[in-house]
Amino acid sequence: MVNKAVEDAAGSVSDTADKSHGMSENMTRIDEDALAGKEISDGLRTEVGKFRLE
Repeated sequence: MVNKAVEDAAGSVSDTADKSHGMSENMTRIDEDALAGKEISDGLRTEVGKFRLE
């Protein structure tokens, strides 16, 4: 009974670690995508700025 409880707890810890790792990878991808979007936005802002009347 105690062994089963220990195995279950260890399995839960392992699952949590796996999910945390996956979440960390996803957050890294989101950061990379956000940076790429910002670079595109900055480029468009520069191009549009060329047409401003002063």
